[in-house]
Amino acid sequence: MNEPKPRNSGSVKNIQRLVAFLGVFSLLLSQFLVFSQPITEGVIFPPFAWLGVLGVILIIVSQLIPPTPFWERISGGFVFGEKIFWVVAAVLLSGLATGATAVFMSYTRVNYIPVMTVWLLGAVCYLAAFAGRTINLQPEALKAWFVKYRTEIISVLVLMVFAAIVRIYRLGDIPRVLDGAEGLVGMSALNTKNGVLTNPFSLWENFGGVYLQLIYLSMRFFGTTSFGLRLMPALGGILAVPAVYLFARWVGGSRIALMAAIMLAFSHSHIHFSRIVSVAYIQDTWLIPLELYFLISGLVKRESWRTALSGVLLAMHYSIYLTSQIVTGLILIYMVITLVFYRSWFKPRIPQALVFWGGFLIVVMPALYYGYTHPQDFLNRIGTSGTFQSGWLANEIVITGQSAATILAKRVIHAFLSLFYYPAFDFYGAPVPMMSMISSVMFLAGLGISLWRIRNPVYLLLNGYLGGSVVAIGIFATPPSADSYRMLMAIPAAMTMASIGFD
Repeated sequence: MNEPKPRNSGSVKNIQRLVAFLGVFSLLLSQFLVFSQPITEGVIFPPFAWLGVLGVILIIVSQLIPPTPFWERISGGFVFGEKIFWVVAAVLLSGLATGATAVFMSYTRVNYIPVMTVWLLGAVCYLAAFAGRTINLQPEALKAWFVKYRTEIISVLVLMVFAAIVRIYRLGDIPRVLDGAEGLVGMSALNTKNGVLTNPFSLWENFGGVYLQLIYLSMRFFGTTSFGLRLMPALGGILAVPAVYLFARWVGGSRIALMAAIMLAFSHSHIHFSRIVSVAYIQDTWLIPLELYFLISGLVKRESWRTALSGVLLAMHYSIYLTSQIVTGLILIYMVITLVFYRSWFKPRIPQALVFWGGFLIVVMPALYYGYTHPQDFLNRIGTSGTFQSGWLANEIVITGQSAATILAKRVIHAFLSLFYYPAFDFYGAPVPMMSMISSVMFLAGLGISLWRIRNPVYLLLNGYLGGSVVAIGIFATPPSADSYRMLMAIPAAMTMASIGFD
Protein backbone atom coordinates (compact mmCIF):
# COMPACT_ATOMS: atom_id res chain seq x y z
CA MET A 1 0.00 0.00 0.00
CA ASN A 2 1.10 3.54 -0.65
CA GLU A 3 1.40 5.51 2.56
CA PRO A 4 0.48 9.21 2.42
CA LYS A 5 3.56 11.41 2.12
CA PRO A 6 4.16 13.95 4.87
CA ARG A 7 3.53 17.52 3.92
CA ASN A 8 6.61 19.43 2.78
CA SER A 9 7.80 21.70 5.54
CA GLY A 10 9.42 23.89 2.92
CA SER A 11 6.22 25.93 2.84
CA VAL A 12 7.09 27.35 6.26
CA LYS A 13 10.81 27.64 5.63
CA ASN A 14 10.67 31.46 5.58
CA ILE A 15 9.45 31.78 9.14
CA GLN A 16 11.66 28.88 10.24
CA ARG A 17 14.68 30.65 8.77
CA LEU A 18 13.85 33.93 10.53
CA VAL A 19 13.32 32.32 13.93
CA ALA A 20 16.53 30.29 13.57
CA PHE A 21 18.47 33.41 12.62
CA LEU A 22 17.10 35.26 15.65
CA GLY A 23 18.38 32.36 17.72
CA VAL A 24 21.84 32.59 16.19
CA PHE A 25 21.79 36.37 16.64
CA SER A 26 20.88 35.92 20.31
CA LEU A 27 23.82 33.54 20.71
CA LEU A 28 26.19 36.03 19.08
CA LEU A 29 24.89 38.86 21.23
CA SER A 30 25.35 36.72 24.32
CA GLN A 31 28.94 35.88 23.44
CA PHE A 32 29.87 39.49 22.70
CA LEU A 33 28.39 40.69 25.99
CA VAL A 34 30.02 37.90 27.98
CA PHE A 35 33.36 38.54 26.28
CA SER A 36 33.14 42.23 27.17
CA GLN A 37 32.86 41.53 30.91
CA PRO A 38 35.76 40.85 33.26
CA ILE A 39 36.16 37.18 34.18
CA THR A 40 35.00 36.30 37.69
CA GLU A 41 36.16 33.06 39.28
CA GLY A 42 33.55 30.68 40.63
CA VAL A 43 30.67 31.99 38.50
CA ILE A 44 28.11 29.32 37.65
CA PHE A 45 25.93 31.38 35.34
CA PRO A 46 27.94 34.16 33.64
CA PRO A 47 26.27 37.52 32.96
CA PHE A 48 24.15 37.56 29.80
CA ALA A 49 24.33 33.77 29.51
CA TRP A 50 20.53 33.78 29.51
CA LEU A 51 20.70 35.26 26.00
CA GLY A 52 22.59 32.17 24.91
CA VAL A 53 19.92 29.95 26.42
CA LEU A 54 17.26 31.98 24.62
CA GLY A 55 19.16 31.53 21.36
CA VAL A 56 19.24 27.75 21.74
CA ILE A 57 15.51 27.72 22.53
CA LEU A 58 14.73 29.80 19.42
CA ILE A 59 16.73 27.45 17.20
CA ILE A 60 14.81 24.46 18.61
CA VAL A 61 11.49 26.28 18.20
CA SER A 62 12.29 27.02 14.55
CA GLN A 63 12.38 23.28 13.90
CA LEU A 64 9.09 22.68 15.69
CA ILE A 65 6.97 25.06 13.59
CA PRO A 66 4.41 22.77 11.90
CA PRO A 67 3.46 23.11 8.22
CA THR A 68 -0.16 23.93 9.02
CA PRO A 69 -2.22 26.30 6.85
CA PHE A 70 -1.94 28.97 9.54
CA TRP A 71 1.88 28.96 9.59
CA GLU A 72 2.05 28.56 5.83
CA ARG A 73 -0.07 31.67 5.40
CA ILE A 74 2.15 33.67 7.79
CA SER A 75 5.35 32.33 6.23
CA GLY A 76 4.17 33.40 2.79
CA GLY A 77 3.75 37.01 3.87
CA PHE A 78 5.84 39.79 2.39
CA VAL A 79 7.72 40.51 5.62
CA PHE A 80 9.04 36.94 5.69
CA GLY A 81 10.26 37.02 2.09
CA GLU A 82 13.83 36.15 1.19
CA LYS A 83 14.94 39.67 0.28
CA ILE A 84 13.49 41.18 3.47
CA PHE A 85 15.16 38.48 5.53
CA TRP A 86 18.64 39.16 4.16
CA VAL A 87 18.26 42.93 4.57
CA VAL A 88 17.08 42.51 8.17
CA ALA A 89 19.98 40.13 8.81
CA ALA A 90 22.40 42.70 7.40
CA VAL A 91 21.00 45.46 9.61
CA LEU A 92 21.13 43.31 12.74
CA LEU A 93 24.66 42.02 12.09
CA SER A 94 26.07 45.44 11.25
CA GLY A 95 24.30 46.89 14.28
CA LEU A 96 25.74 44.09 16.41
CA ALA A 97 29.23 44.85 15.09
CA THR A 98 28.71 48.52 15.95
CA GLY A 99 27.52 47.73 19.46
CA ALA A 100 30.35 45.25 19.99
CA THR A 101 32.84 47.88 18.87
CA ALA A 102 31.48 50.30 21.45
CA VAL A 103 31.65 47.71 24.22
CA PHE A 104 35.12 46.50 23.25
CA MET A 105 36.40 50.08 23.22
CA SER A 106 35.07 50.58 26.74
CA TYR A 107 36.89 47.50 28.02
CA THR A 108 39.97 48.00 25.78
CA ARG A 109 39.66 44.60 24.15
CA VAL A 110 42.32 43.90 21.53
CA ASN A 111 40.79 41.00 19.61
CA TYR A 112 38.35 42.44 17.10
CA ILE A 113 38.32 39.43 14.76
CA PRO A 114 34.78 38.40 15.85
CA VAL A 115 33.60 41.97 15.27
CA MET A 116 35.13 42.08 11.78
CA THR A 117 33.63 38.68 10.97
CA VAL A 118 30.12 39.73 11.97
CA TRP A 119 30.52 43.04 10.10
CA LEU A 120 31.60 41.29 6.91
CA LEU A 121 28.76 38.78 7.28
CA GLY A 122 26.36 41.72 7.44
CA ALA A 123 27.76 43.04 4.16
CA VAL A 124 27.44 39.59 2.56
CA CYS A 125 23.84 39.30 3.75
CA TYR A 126 22.95 42.62 2.15
CA LEU A 127 24.50 41.56 -1.15
CA ALA A 128 22.69 38.21 -0.94
CA ALA A 129 19.38 40.07 -0.76
CA PHE A 130 19.85 41.35 -4.30
CA ALA A 131 22.30 38.93 -5.91
CA GLY A 132 20.96 35.60 -4.71
CA ARG A 133 19.04 34.71 -7.87
CA THR A 134 20.70 37.18 -10.24
CA ILE A 135 24.28 35.96 -10.52
CA ASN A 136 24.81 32.53 -12.04
CA LEU A 137 27.95 30.95 -10.57
CA GLN A 138 27.44 27.53 -12.09
CA PRO A 139 30.59 26.12 -13.77
CA GLU A 140 28.94 26.13 -17.18
CA ALA A 141 27.96 29.80 -16.85
CA LEU A 142 31.43 30.78 -15.64
CA LYS A 143 33.03 28.90 -18.52
CA ALA A 144 30.77 30.62 -21.04
CA TRP A 145 31.58 34.00 -19.49
CA PHE A 146 35.32 33.33 -19.70
CA VAL A 147 35.10 32.18 -23.32
CA LYS A 148 33.16 35.30 -24.25
CA TYR A 149 35.61 37.71 -22.61
CA ARG A 150 38.81 35.65 -22.68
CA THR A 151 40.73 38.13 -24.83
CA GLU A 152 39.98 41.01 -22.48
CA ILE A 153 40.62 38.92 -19.36
CA ILE A 154 43.99 37.70 -20.60
CA SER A 155 44.98 41.19 -21.74
CA VAL A 156 44.22 42.68 -18.32
CA LEU A 157 46.02 39.85 -16.51
CA VAL A 158 49.13 40.31 -18.65
CA LEU A 159 49.00 44.04 -18.03
CA MET A 160 48.71 43.39 -14.29
CA VAL A 161 51.87 41.27 -14.43
CA PHE A 162 53.82 44.13 -16.03
CA ALA A 163 52.30 46.57 -13.53
CA ALA A 164 53.38 44.27 -10.69
CA ILE A 165 56.94 44.07 -12.00
CA VAL A 166 57.49 47.84 -12.05
CA ARG A 167 55.88 48.25 -8.64
CA ILE A 168 57.35 45.33 -6.69
CA TYR A 169 60.86 45.04 -8.17
CA ARG A 170 63.30 46.15 -5.42
CA LEU A 171 60.37 47.67 -3.56
CA GLY A 172 62.29 47.82 -0.30
CA ASP A 173 65.28 49.57 -1.90
CA ILE A 174 63.67 52.06 -4.29
CA PRO A 175 63.05 54.77 -3.17
CA ARG A 176 66.24 54.34 -1.16
CA VAL A 177 65.19 56.51 1.78
CA LEU A 178 62.09 56.05 3.91
CA ASP A 179 60.56 59.49 4.37
CA GLY A 180 59.37 60.61 7.79
CA ALA A 181 55.71 60.08 6.96
CA GLU A 182 56.42 56.48 5.97
CA GLY A 183 58.05 55.93 9.33
CA LEU A 184 55.04 57.37 11.14
CA VAL A 185 52.66 55.16 9.16
CA GLY A 186 54.81 52.14 9.98
CA MET A 187 54.88 52.96 13.69
CA SER A 188 51.11 53.43 13.71
CA ALA A 189 50.65 50.11 11.93
CA LEU A 190 52.79 48.39 14.57
CA ASN A 191 50.63 50.02 17.25
CA THR A 192 47.57 48.15 15.96
CA LYS A 193 48.67 45.24 18.17
CA ASN A 194 47.29 47.06 21.20
CA GLY A 195 45.56 50.26 22.16
CA VAL A 196 42.97 52.24 20.23
CA LEU A 197 44.18 51.18 16.78
CA THR A 198 43.26 47.55 17.43
CA ASN A 199 39.76 48.74 16.57
CA PRO A 200 39.49 48.25 12.76
CA PHE A 201 37.14 51.21 12.53
CA SER A 202 39.49 53.60 14.32
CA LEU A 203 41.45 56.33 12.55
CA TRP A 204 44.96 57.72 12.70
CA GLU A 205 45.30 60.98 10.76
CA ASN A 206 42.37 59.65 8.70
CA PHE A 207 44.23 56.46 7.80
CA GLY A 208 41.65 53.74 8.44
CA GLY A 209 42.24 51.07 11.05
CA VAL A 210 41.68 48.29 8.51
CA TYR A 211 44.37 49.73 6.22
CA LEU A 212 46.86 50.10 9.08
CA GLN A 213 46.19 46.55 10.22
CA LEU A 214 46.77 45.24 6.69
CA ILE A 215 50.12 47.04 6.69
CA TYR A 216 50.90 45.45 10.06
CA LEU A 217 50.04 41.98 8.73
CA SER A 218 52.35 42.60 5.77
CA MET A 219 55.20 43.54 8.10
CA ARG A 220 54.47 40.59 10.33
CA PHE A 221 54.71 38.22 7.36
CA PHE A 222 57.64 39.82 5.50
CA GLY A 223 59.37 41.33 8.52
CA THR A 224 59.55 44.89 9.79
CA THR A 225 61.28 46.01 6.61
CA SER A 226 60.81 48.59 3.89
CA PHE A 227 59.34 45.88 1.66
CA GLY A 228 56.80 44.81 4.27
CA LEU A 229 55.87 48.42 4.93
CA ARG A 230 55.40 49.29 1.25
CA LEU A 231 53.65 46.16 0.01
CA MET A 232 50.07 47.40 0.55
CA PRO A 233 50.43 50.52 -1.65
CA ALA A 234 52.12 48.37 -4.30
CA LEU A 235 49.18 45.96 -4.29
CA GLY A 236 46.81 48.91 -4.46
CA GLY A 237 48.65 50.18 -7.52
CA ILE A 238 48.35 46.78 -9.19
CA LEU A 239 44.63 46.49 -8.40
CA ALA A 240 44.10 49.90 -10.00
CA VAL A 241 44.73 48.37 -13.43
CA PRO A 242 41.63 46.10 -13.60
CA ALA A 243 39.54 48.66 -11.68
CA VAL A 244 40.30 51.42 -14.19
CA TYR A 245 39.74 48.98 -17.04
CA LEU A 246 36.24 48.17 -15.78
CA PHE A 247 35.29 51.81 -15.24
CA ALA A 248 36.74 53.02 -18.55
CA ARG A 249 35.17 50.09 -20.41
CA TRP A 250 31.74 51.11 -19.19
CA VAL A 251 32.40 54.69 -20.26
CA GLY A 252 33.84 54.12 -23.71
CA GLY A 253 34.27 50.45 -24.55
CA SER A 254 37.08 47.89 -24.46
CA ARG A 255 39.55 49.81 -26.65
CA ILE A 256 39.40 52.95 -24.50
CA ALA A 257 39.55 50.78 -21.38
CA LEU A 258 42.71 49.01 -22.50
CA MET A 259 44.41 52.30 -23.36
CA ALA A 260 43.44 53.81 -19.99
CA ALA A 261 44.73 50.75 -18.12
CA ILE A 262 48.03 50.80 -20.05
CA MET A 263 48.59 54.50 -19.36
CA LEU A 264 47.85 54.01 -15.67
CA ALA A 265 50.03 50.91 -15.38
CA PHE A 266 53.08 52.76 -16.72
CA SER A 267 52.34 56.24 -15.36
CA HIS A 268 55.53 57.50 -13.70
CA SER A 269 53.63 59.18 -10.87
CA HIS A 270 51.35 56.20 -10.24
CA ILE A 271 54.36 53.87 -10.13
CA HIS A 272 56.16 56.14 -7.67
CA PHE A 273 53.25 56.50 -5.26
CA SER A 274 52.67 52.74 -5.48
CA ARG A 275 56.15 52.34 -3.98
CA ILE A 276 55.74 54.53 -0.87
CA VAL A 277 53.30 54.14 2.00
CA SER A 278 53.11 57.77 3.11
CA VAL A 279 50.41 58.70 0.55
CA ALA A 280 47.22 56.66 1.02
CA TYR A 281 45.63 58.28 -2.04
CA ILE A 282 47.10 55.41 -4.07
CA GLN A 283 44.33 53.17 -2.72
CA ASP A 284 41.77 55.54 -4.24
CA THR A 285 43.01 54.68 -7.72
CA TRP A 286 41.34 51.28 -7.46
CA LEU A 287 38.62 51.83 -4.87
CA ILE A 288 36.95 54.85 -6.47
CA PRO A 289 36.84 53.48 -10.06
CA LEU A 290 35.46 50.20 -8.73
CA GLU A 291 32.80 51.94 -6.64
CA LEU A 292 31.75 54.14 -9.55
CA TYR A 293 31.82 51.23 -12.01
CA PHE A 294 29.35 49.17 -10.00
CA LEU A 295 27.24 52.27 -9.36
CA ILE A 296 26.86 53.41 -12.96
CA SER A 297 26.59 49.90 -14.41
CA GLY A 298 23.91 49.08 -11.85
CA LEU A 299 21.98 52.25 -12.63
CA VAL A 300 22.20 51.82 -16.40
CA LYS A 301 21.34 48.10 -16.35
CA ARG A 302 18.92 48.55 -13.44
CA GLU A 303 20.60 45.72 -11.55
CA SER A 304 20.31 46.26 -7.82
CA TRP A 305 23.12 43.90 -6.84
CA ARG A 306 25.61 46.15 -8.60
CA THR A 307 24.54 49.31 -6.77
CA ALA A 308 24.39 47.31 -3.53
CA LEU A 309 28.01 46.27 -4.04
CA SER A 310 28.96 49.87 -4.82
CA GLY A 311 27.43 51.07 -1.57
CA VAL A 312 29.14 48.31 0.42
CA LEU A 313 32.53 49.13 -1.14
CA LEU A 314 32.12 52.82 -0.36
CA ALA A 315 31.28 51.99 3.26
CA MET A 316 34.41 49.83 3.53
CA HIS A 317 36.40 52.68 1.99
CA TYR A 318 35.78 54.60 5.22
CA SER A 319 38.15 52.19 6.96
CA ILE A 320 40.88 52.91 4.40
CA TYR A 321 41.19 56.68 3.97
CA LEU A 322 39.35 60.00 4.25
CA THR A 323 38.66 60.31 0.50
CA SER A 324 35.62 58.10 1.09
CA GLN A 325 33.97 61.25 2.45
CA ILE A 326 34.64 63.05 -0.85
CA VAL A 327 33.24 60.17 -2.89
CA THR A 328 30.09 60.09 -0.76
CA GLY A 329 29.48 63.77 -1.48
CA LEU A 330 30.29 63.29 -5.15
CA ILE A 331 27.74 60.49 -5.56
CA LEU A 332 25.09 62.38 -3.60
CA ILE A 333 25.51 65.45 -5.82
CA TYR A 334 25.48 63.24 -8.94
CA MET A 335 22.16 61.70 -7.96
CA VAL A 336 20.63 65.08 -7.15
CA ILE A 337 21.70 66.42 -10.56
CA THR A 338 20.34 63.38 -12.39
CA LEU A 339 17.08 63.61 -10.43
CA VAL A 340 16.64 67.27 -11.43
CA PHE A 341 18.07 67.41 -14.96
CA TYR A 342 17.92 63.76 -16.12
CA ARG A 343 14.60 62.95 -14.50
CA SER A 344 13.27 60.67 -17.26
CA TRP A 345 16.45 58.59 -17.08
CA PHE A 346 16.87 58.54 -13.30
CA LYS A 347 13.26 58.05 -12.18
CA PRO A 348 13.02 54.34 -13.21
CA ARG A 349 16.37 53.80 -11.47
CA ILE A 350 15.42 55.23 -8.08
CA PRO A 351 15.08 51.70 -6.59
CA GLN A 352 18.70 50.96 -7.52
CA ALA A 353 19.79 54.29 -6.03
CA LEU A 354 17.99 53.46 -2.79
CA VAL A 355 19.67 50.06 -2.72
CA PHE A 356 23.04 51.82 -3.01
CA TRP A 357 22.35 54.11 -0.06
CA GLY A 358 20.89 51.23 1.93
CA GLY A 359 24.05 49.16 1.54
CA PHE A 360 26.22 52.15 2.34
CA LEU A 361 24.32 53.16 5.49
CA ILE A 362 24.11 49.62 6.84
CA VAL A 363 27.77 48.71 6.38
CA VAL A 364 29.20 52.10 7.36
CA MET A 365 27.54 52.04 10.80
CA PRO A 366 30.63 51.03 12.83
CA ALA A 367 32.81 53.64 11.11
CA LEU A 368 30.21 56.37 11.64
CA TYR A 369 29.86 55.40 15.28
CA TYR A 370 33.60 55.78 15.75
CA GLY A 371 33.50 59.13 13.97
CA TYR A 372 30.63 60.26 16.20
CA THR A 373 32.47 59.32 19.39
CA HIS A 374 35.88 60.51 18.12
CA PRO A 375 35.15 63.59 15.96
CA GLN A 376 38.72 64.82 16.40
CA ASP A 377 39.97 61.69 14.58
CA PHE A 378 37.22 61.68 11.95
CA LEU A 379 37.94 65.32 11.03
CA ASN A 380 41.68 65.24 11.71
CA ARG A 381 42.97 66.26 8.29
CA ILE A 382 40.26 68.88 7.84
CA GLY A 383 41.26 70.41 11.15
CA THR A 384 45.01 70.41 10.48
CA SER A 385 45.08 70.95 6.70
CA GLY A 386 41.61 72.32 5.97
CA THR A 387 41.26 75.61 4.16
CA PHE A 388 38.81 77.02 6.69
CA GLN A 389 39.47 75.21 9.97
CA SER A 390 43.25 75.67 9.96
CA GLY A 391 42.99 79.44 9.48
CA TRP A 392 44.76 79.29 6.10
CA LEU A 393 42.04 81.17 4.22
CA ALA A 394 41.86 83.95 6.82
CA ASN A 395 45.64 84.40 6.64
CA GLU A 396 45.60 84.52 2.85
CA ILE A 397 42.91 87.19 2.87
CA VAL A 398 45.08 89.32 5.17
CA ILE A 399 48.29 88.69 3.20
CA THR A 400 46.93 89.14 -0.34
CA GLY A 401 44.02 91.50 0.27
CA GLN A 402 41.92 89.37 -2.09
CA SER A 403 38.39 88.14 -1.43
CA ALA A 404 37.71 84.62 -0.21
CA ALA A 405 35.96 83.78 -3.49
CA THR A 406 39.01 84.83 -5.53
CA ILE A 407 41.42 82.85 -3.36
CA LEU A 408 39.24 79.72 -3.48
CA ALA A 409 38.84 80.01 -7.26
CA LYS A 410 42.63 80.16 -7.60
CA ARG A 411 42.92 77.11 -5.37
CA VAL A 412 40.57 75.11 -7.60
CA ILE A 413 42.54 76.16 -10.70
CA HIS A 414 45.80 75.21 -8.98
CA ALA A 415 44.45 71.77 -8.09
CA PHE A 416 43.44 71.19 -11.72
CA LEU A 417 46.77 72.41 -13.10
CA SER A 418 48.69 70.19 -10.71
CA LEU A 419 47.76 67.28 -12.97
CA PHE A 420 49.73 68.51 -15.97
CA TYR A 421 51.42 71.86 -15.19
CA TYR A 422 52.87 72.19 -11.70
CA PRO A 423 55.78 69.87 -10.75
CA ALA A 424 55.06 67.08 -8.27
CA PHE A 425 57.54 67.96 -5.52
CA ASP A 426 55.75 66.78 -2.37
CA PHE A 427 56.57 63.14 -1.54
CA TYR A 428 58.02 62.77 -5.05
CA GLY A 429 60.59 65.48 -5.73
CA ALA A 430 59.92 65.31 -9.47
CA PRO A 431 60.51 68.43 -11.60
CA VAL A 432 57.65 67.32 -13.87
CA PRO A 433 53.85 67.14 -13.38
CA MET A 434 51.87 64.03 -12.53
CA MET A 435 51.03 63.45 -16.21
CA SER A 436 53.51 63.47 -19.08
CA MET A 437 53.31 65.99 -21.91
CA ILE A 438 51.78 63.53 -24.41
CA SER A 439 49.22 62.15 -21.98
CA SER A 440 48.34 65.73 -20.95
CA VAL A 441 47.52 66.63 -24.54
CA MET A 442 45.31 63.55 -24.87
CA PHE A 443 43.73 64.31 -21.49
CA LEU A 444 42.73 67.85 -22.48
CA ALA A 445 41.31 66.59 -25.77
CA GLY A 446 39.38 63.88 -23.94
CA LEU A 447 38.14 66.40 -21.39
CA GLY A 448 36.63 68.47 -24.18
CA ILE A 449 34.92 65.41 -25.66
CA SER A 450 33.64 64.32 -22.24
CA LEU A 451 32.17 67.76 -21.58
CA TRP A 452 30.51 67.69 -25.01
CA ARG A 453 28.89 64.34 -24.14
CA ILE A 454 27.77 65.41 -20.68
CA ARG A 455 24.11 64.88 -21.61
CA ASN A 456 24.91 61.18 -21.28
CA PRO A 457 24.61 60.22 -17.57
CA VAL A 458 27.72 58.06 -17.88
CA TYR A 459 29.81 61.02 -19.02
CA LEU A 460 28.18 63.17 -16.37
CA LEU A 461 29.63 60.78 -13.78
CA LEU A 462 33.05 60.83 -15.45
CA ASN A 463 33.10 64.62 -15.46
CA GLY A 464 31.83 64.65 -11.89
CA TYR A 465 34.59 62.25 -10.85
CA LEU A 466 37.27 64.61 -12.13
CA GLY A 467 35.52 67.88 -11.30
CA GLY A 468 34.44 66.77 -7.85
CA SER A 469 38.00 65.77 -6.98
CA VAL A 470 39.38 69.09 -8.24
CA VAL A 471 36.82 71.19 -6.36
CA ALA A 472 37.08 69.19 -3.12
CA ILE A 473 40.88 69.37 -3.03
CA GLY A 474 41.00 72.97 -4.20
CA ILE A 475 38.46 74.30 -1.72
CA PHE A 476 38.95 72.15 1.35
CA ALA A 477 42.65 71.19 1.43
CA THR A 478 45.96 73.01 1.91
CA PRO A 479 48.80 73.65 1.24
CA PRO A 480 48.76 74.09 -2.56
CA SER A 481 52.04 72.19 -2.89
CA ALA A 482 50.20 69.02 -1.77
CA ASP A 483 47.72 69.22 -4.65
CA SER A 484 49.87 67.02 -6.88
CA TYR A 485 49.75 63.88 -4.76
CA ARG A 486 46.19 64.54 -3.60
CA MET A 487 45.04 64.67 -7.22
CA LEU A 488 46.21 61.08 -7.44
CA MET A 489 42.61 60.19 -6.59
CA ALA A 490 41.52 61.70 -9.92
CA ILE A 491 44.23 60.04 -12.03
CA PRO A 492 41.88 57.20 -13.13
CA ALA A 493 39.39 59.76 -14.47
CA ALA A 494 42.20 61.70 -16.17
CA MET A 495 43.57 58.53 -17.80
CA THR A 496 40.10 57.57 -18.97
CA MET A 497 39.69 60.99 -20.57
CA ALA A 498 43.17 60.74 -22.09
CA SER A 499 42.25 57.44 -23.71
CA ILE A 500 39.05 59.04 -25.06
CA GLY A 501 41.15 61.86 -26.50
CA PHE A 502 43.57 59.38 -28.06
CA ASP A 503 40.73 57.38 -29.56
